[in-house]
Amino acid sequence: MQGDRAAAVREYISTETLKTVITSMNDGYWADYQPHLAHLVATIWLAYGHPAHVAATETQPAHDRPAWTDTPATVLLSLPGMTETRIKQASADLMRYGPTGSAKKIRAVVLQLLEGVRGVRLSELGKIDTRHQQSRILEKYKQRESLSMQGVGDESKAFPGDDNVDLGGVADMFG
Repeated sequence: MQGDRAAAVREYISTETLKTVITSMNDGYWADYQPHLAHLVATIWLAYGHPAHVAATETQPAHDRPAWTDTPATVLLSLPGMTETRIKQASADLMRYGPTGSAKKIRAVVLQLLEGVRGVRLSELGKIDTRHQQSRILEKYKQRESLSMQGVGDESKAFPGDDNVDLGGVADMFG
């Protein structure tokens, strides 16, 4: 009976907990915690979805134990855009580092695997690159100024490539 309970707990952690952690990685609210969440994904996958070497005890010799379940890999494979090749590569990388390997490397493997799933910080949503926008406007302004100095600038004519950018008030920024 105890073996059945342990198997049920492993399956619960390998499905429900893993899905919740991956969902949290997609949520911008938890973006700052993605490295920690990635480490949890790796820990679950290594503990239950990979074979392990079991050290010798007084009653049992050392041996290799097969993976407890394929559920972690199956859950990861169910994600959009995930391929079996990517799962196998990430699995091989995790096995190379092992559960006692560098936490930074283990996290990096999972973060790379889940690159398309990871969310963006809420503070970053909706931001535009204002430096790029300002430099583009400044460049257009300088081009128009140089053309008008040459007597070419006619306000009624569209400047080639200006994408109808409104430069109203830009002159006041530099005055």
